[in-house]
Amino acid sequence: MQSVDNLEFDVMDVLQDAFPNKTQAPIVIDDRRQDERYSVNWRITIVAGRESHEGRLKDISLHGAAILIHRAINPNVKITLHIHVPPLHPGAKKAITIQCVTANTVHDSHDQCFRVGISFTKFDLPSDAAYLDGRIKTQSIFTEQS
Repeated sequence: MQSVDNLEFDVMDVLQDAFPNKTQAPIVIDDRRQDERYSVNWRITIVAGRESHEGRLKDISLHGAAILIHRAINPNVKITLHIHVPPLHPGAKKAITIQCVTANTVHDSHDQCFRVGISFTKFDLPSDAAYLDGRIKTQSIFTEQS
């Protein structure tokens, strides 16, 4: 199985990198999801205190995400999430920074790492929320039409 940290991206892969997640939300007592989630496979870096960890986004909405990392993180931990959004055009790199709080952590046997649910508390740049919304929804339209 290929490590989550060693996946490579190509501009041509972008057309299928975000699509609506039609699966049911996990059954939990306190499901805080407000928006439709979009399945993605984008590179991320999280910072929790003095530690940083590389990983991948599993799915995302405007208010939260599920991330895949190789370390469990307790609930209610404040983290900074750096999303490395794949470019739609060559050379058009975009990084989004969001302040978050962790909700839960489970071991994901399919991906062989920990899946951490996070809630977004604040986008460092307010314009990044609109960019993210447009990016995942526009990509979703491309994917559904192909």
